[in-house]
Amino acid sequence: DAYGLGADRVAPAFAAAGARTFFVVTPEEGLRLRRILGKGPVVYVMNGAGLNAFAELREHGVRPVLSAGWQCRDAVRFAAGHGRLTCGVQVDTGMNRLGLEAVEVEDLAGAAGVAEALDVRLLMSHLGSADEIGHPANLCQAERFDAALALLQPLFPNAVQSLAATAGILLGDRYHYDLVRPGIGLYGGLPFREARPVVTVEVPILQIRDVAAGETVGYGRDWQATRNSRIATVSLGYADGVLRCLGGSGGRGTARIAGRTVPFAGRVNMDLVTLDVTLIPDLAPGSMVEFIGPDRGIDMVAEEAGTIGHEILTSSRVGSWRRLGAPGATVCRCGSAYVIPGIVGMVRAVGAQSLGALQVVGAVVIFAGRGVWCVFTPPWYWREIGRQFLVIGYRSLPVVGLTAFFTGAVLALQIYVGGSRLNAESVIAAIVAVGITRELGPVIGGLMVAGRIGAAIAAEIGTMRVTEQIDALDTLSTNPFRYLVAPRLIAATISMPILIGVADTLGILGGTVVGVQRLGFHTAAYLTATVDFLTFNDVFSGLVKALVFGFLIALMGCYHGFNSDGGAQGVGRATTNSVISASIVILTANYLLTELFFSTS
Repeated sequence: DAYGLGADRVAPAFAAAGARTFFVVTPEEGLRLRRILGKGPVVYVMNGAGLNAFAELREHGVRPVLSAGWQCRDAVRFAAGHGRLTCGVQVDTGMNRLGLEAVEVEDLAGAAGVAEALDVRLLMSHLGSADEIGHPANLCQAERFDAALALLQPLFPNAVQSLAATAGILLGDRYHYDLVRPGIGLYGGLPFREARPVVTVEVPILQIRDVAAGETVGYGRDWQATRNSRIATVSLGYADGVLRCLGGSGGRGTARIAGRTVPFAGRVNMDLVTLDVTLIPDLAPGSMVEFIGPDRGIDMVAEEAGTIGHEILTSSRVGSWRRLGAPGATVCRCGSAYVIPGIVGMVRAVGAQSLGALQVVGAVVIFAGRGVWCVFTPPWYWREIGRQFLVIGYRSLPVVGLTAFFTGAVLALQIYVGGSRLNAESVIAAIVAVGITRELGPVIGGLMVAGRIGAAIAAEIGTMRVTEQIDALDTLSTNPFRYLVAPRLIAATISMPILIGVADTLGILGGTVVGVQRLGFHTAAYLTATVDFLTFNDVFSGLVKALVFGFLIALMGCYHGFNSDGGAQGVGRATTNSVISASIVILTANYLLTELFFSTS
């Protein structure tokens, strides 16, 4: 996730700066990055992929890097049935980690039909000792890479060559080849000493208290004041990636306040750190504490913790932090590290929320596009489609019918109350019929189905997501969109007009029962007024709305279920969000469709 900073923010910045080739670790990261960047930039998956993932990667223009003999064989087998696969190949030159061994390189170079099956655009390896300039293993690896290129480059003439990451780039031109892969150096980390820090983590002081000499602080009484001291508590802890070894009796952790270094006092808690600020006067709650910043880079923190800057950066996960400081209206953003007070912060917050909303809308549109494609293209899972018709359509009849009946009954009573004041009681039948068929039937029926079916779809698919059943479908070469999303879209879209047709009938029946039994209308006169006033366009517009609402309900349920995470709580959130979002889009679509029918009537 861009070294923990958030690929959704970092990758577009790199692309804007001119980067055109991106590397990620897993197929899931590759697909997510493609959604973020759109078409254009090249995306490679360093850990490669298995046979079941090749189709989806190729569909989205994501290139797996084949790094084992079995992956190459799977890729050739995939190409035999689906066409040529664009990919990369990694060779092992001495790390004994990922990559084809020398004998596998020879096997690949000599295999029949490989050049026709694989469109290899990248030949790469990785240096194991590049941060040690002059280490003999570096030159040895480069020579082994040259030997592998001599066998593979004639077979794949379009492939670019790549050996060096950040440390390898600093070794010089000998290691650069066609393409380099700067990683930690882009984020201000060693061994690129001239790199500018790009991450600042600042949090506000929550509380400052006086501690007398001899008193202790925190769990285990690890830290004891040797003098009268002042202790500041800040909202940060090991849940945020602050390593526990920085605190405690043997910890060497520090932070910076107003340009001065202060030590940790006591253990690192889950979400709190205490600091000895005795030597800094005039501090108050709300003063900012810098844990990572321009004067305190990730490698300085790493040295205190006895680790490397990579671990500090990735474990901090600062790209996902959004916190409100205390006290006052200060907003602390960790990851791009600035404090925004007052109206400017409010405007920026509104802008961030707007951009986030647009991103969600884009994701839903893309999800809908994939679902619609699966609806109109084979294969179709007819048994699953039939099951969804039963669940979505037939089993929703009681709640929709009952709701419509009483809605029509109440509508008749309310119209009578208002109409009697204008001596217009005779219009009750007409208004009930039009109101039910054009508006109340589809809208109230849609909201009821959204509450029942939207939640059920999100819960079912969300549970499959968090229990990895969807991943299992991928493993079995079953497209989850075709098996889970398409049947629900088909069933909901077709079932809703039928449900609403029944609801309209029952709603008008409810109005009739009240009009005849409660208000004294003659049955024949009431029904005649209903039939005379109701037109084909009234019924048709309501059924079109129902068709659209059915699609939207299933779409929202599938989208939130598919993107749920975090176990049972995540499924609960997905269920709630599906009902809320389905209700909002139903009401929005209702206005837009009403406006359309109004303009064309």
